[in-house]
Amino acid sequence: MKLPLAAIISEISSAQNTHIKILSGPLKGHSNTVYEIQSEHGNRWCLRIPNDADAASFATKGTAVLKYAKEKYPALLAPAIVYQSQYYTVMDYLDGEALKSWNLQVLPKERRQFLLDGLATFLFNLWTLEEAQDTQGTKHKMTYRNLLRNEVDKGLLRTLEGNSAWGDPIHYLYRRVKIDDLVPYPDDGVATLKHGDLNAWNVVVNERGLSGVVDWDNSRFAPAPSAIQHPLFIADIPGWLNDDVPEEMTFEEDRVYLEHAIGKLDASSENPRRIEHLLRTSFERQFLEMSLRNRKINDEMRPSSS
Repeated sequence: MKLPLAAIISEISSAQNTHIKILSGPLKGHSNTVYEIQSEHGNRWCLRIPNDADAASFATKGTAVLKYAKEKYPALLAPAIVYQSQYYTVMDYLDGEALKSWNLQVLPKERRQFLLDGLATFLFNLWTLEEAQDTQGTKHKMTYRNLLRNEVDKGLLRTLEGNSAWGDPIHYLYRRVKIDDLVPYPDDGVATLKHGDLNAWNVVVNERGLSGVVDWDNSRFAPAPSAIQHPLFIADIPGWLNDDVPEEMTFEEDRVYLEHAIGKLDASSENPRRIEHLLRTSFERQFLEMSLRNRKINDEMRPSSS
């Protein structure tokens, strides 16, 4: 069920005790429709309306994670939740525009490194947040090995059920064999916050640098080797295409810069250099994980017949 826009605006006005006007929108995405709105006191907010029930379910889970992250670390560069109902979410408006594209021909090296410094701080803060305990005061741990086995087995089942577009079942058996080579030591099941969709459209920037990161619908706590990976727009994962970026353009220099920036932040942490090491060794893990939910990347992951 979706409420009419007029009913949503009226409900927000009543809840916030202010007149609300729409400044811009709709901006229609795959899962959500977004409006920029403003209160009579000048507060600018983002109104986010899920397009269907599945999107609403993801939004509810993601908003809970974002709310927890902001409570634990209020300075995290992400929008604060202003108001939420089962039909929509109102959050702070981030000043700036979506990055949209990471292109060496458009973004000068100095600008890229400036933004990477901001991303390093954001990601380090994200990756060092502690997972919430349950009502019994415990944390539910899953090792990275078990996570990969579960995800690969889902892919195997998908092909056995006749979905040939996802490849031959033997490809998934091959990936299962590779799992032990991808699991770093120690595989202790420590959970780390993962944004889940760090593409260039979800990074908001302005002239001052990184304004914040949006779209937390896929965020979750995951084993650290799954969470600590490069932003999609510099990861160079085969089969992943960034908008307005030539296929032959690669970003190894930017990844090294981000790893170094993370390393400086990580040097005085409780486990020095662990986050930097996981980021620096993340390519094969990220490639495998993404191949299990993206068909083009899946095609690139298939073992050669030679």
